[in-house]
Formats: sequence, structure tokens, C-alpha cells
Amino acid sequence: MRFGPGGSDEAAGAAGGRTTLTSVNAVIDAIESWLAGQSFWVQVPILLLVGIPICWLVAGIIDRVVELTLRRHTRREAIRHAQTDPGPTE
Repeated sequence: MRFGPGGSDEAAGAAGGRTTLTSVNAVIDAIESWLAGQSFWVQVPILLLVGIPICWLVAGIIDRVVELTLRRHTRREAIRHAQTDPGPTE
């Protein structure tokens, strides 16, 4: 691996972390190339093992955001408000 213009560790430090990003991209490219070369029957289980947890986490985050955003307009809040509201007094 070449760290910088001079090919030394010192030059890598001067690059400011660009080498780390380049090596991460190289690893991702290697995994992508390996996966693309596999048969369909290998790709599907790997996709499911990776995709399902990611989709589950994204759905949970969206649920929390929507719940916090619409908190005042939910049925639960309407019931809670009705129980604490004494109603009209005559």
C-alpha cells in the first residue's frame, strides 16, 4: 500500500487521514467484487443477513421520529387529556 507521494508513513500523516478512507474504500470494493462473483444462491442469504437488521433499525428510527413529531395528535394523548380534563363545570 502506498501511503503518500513518498510512500512513507510520514507522508501518510501529512495526508490527514486520506489513507484511511482510501483503505476503507478498497476493503468495500473487495467485498463488493467478491459478492458480485458469487452465485445467486450465495448472494440472497448474505443480503438477507445484512439487509433485514438494517431495515429493522431504520424502521425503528422512523417510528421514533414520527411518534415524537405527532405526539400531541395521537389517540393515547387524547385519552390522557380527557382523563385529566375535569370537563365543563356548571
